[in-house]
Amino acid sequence: MAGHGAYAAASSTQHAAAAAGVALIRPAIDDAAPAADGPPVVLADFGAATGNNSLAPLGAALAELRARHAPTRPVLVVHADIVGNDFTTLASVLETAPDRYDRGDPHVLPLMAARSLYDRVLPAGTLAFAWTASTLHWLRLPPGPVEGHFFAQLSDDAAARRRFAARSAEDWRAFLAARAVELAPGASVVAVDVLMGDDGVMGSEALFDRLAGALRGCRDAGVIDDGELERLVYPAWFRSLAELRAPFAPGFVAAGGERLELMSIEPIVEPDPFRGLLDRPAAYAAAQAGFLQGFLEPSFAAALNPARTPERRAEALEAIWARTRDAIAADPHGASPDYRLVALRVRRVS
Repeated sequence: MAGHGAYAAASSTQHAAAAAGVALIRPAIDDAAPAADGPPVVLADFGAATGNNSLAPLGAALAELRARHAPTRPVLVVHADIVGNDFTTLASVLETAPDRYDRGDPHVLPLMAARSLYDRVLPAGTLAFAWTASTLHWLRLPPGPVEGHFFAQLSDDAAARRRFAARSAEDWRAFLAARAVELAPGASVVAVDVLMGDDGVMGSEALFDRLAGALRGCRDAGVIDDGELERLVYPAWFRSLAELRAPFAPGFVAAGGERLELMSIEPIVEPDPFRGLLDRPAAYAAAQAGFLQGFLEPSFAAALNPARTPERRAEALEAIWARTRDAIAADPHGASPDYRLVALRVRRVS
């Protein structure tokens, strides 16, 4: 994610998405049923980014824990992401945010983990609850270039789509295998993520096409070359309900025999969080382009020719976002997305 707080400043879409999973927190905490006394209860935030969008759901989990199970038992809240995450901003948010979840509770301690969320982060059997939102579509590694579009699922590159789908399936199973070991029996992970609908629609096609057009325009203008255009990809795959369910058919069993069950899975449509700006094209375009830049710029920057100077790299990126703003502003209503999301809960079987 973009550093120095840029992702947090542009993440209204991710914040709205996170709210979709809050209703699954109470049953997750109740199923885990931590005792009133004992060693610290461990909660985890997988895909923490800069923390802003995690404060409310983790606060809800803590409220349930305190009200119904363990009023004063110590709690560790572990935030994990990927190595390139903006951990500096995350630390600042956890320390200074006015709505931080540990305010007024001296028995809660936030921590940051130096491990990828696709690997083991915590000791076996210690995790009482986990949260992840707007994260699991990100692939551990980019599976190569894509022809014709920065997003594999909107391209005509069949070979790229196969590579991305295969990597997505591997990563989903890796995430589940790690959580199967870490979760205590009865404990759950609640996830909210983007969804590819059964009708093949994800809701952001028009918005993504504006960016794809801007990239091609930059290539045609000589701002980027053909090789850079193919490497400028979103290293992600929006899973379908069938792909999310696949590891549980008939049931998910980790290498050590730990079993997970899919407790619930619910498709959701999230309206455009910037729709209030639609009648102000320039403001709307700036908001949507900022949203795209917030999560894509690090991947795009890494894909540019390494021979570029920092100044030429910055110029190319700014040209991409300027063209994107112009394309969105030309028809804001046509670019406006209705996002397909999914909220699900996975529990370790006792």
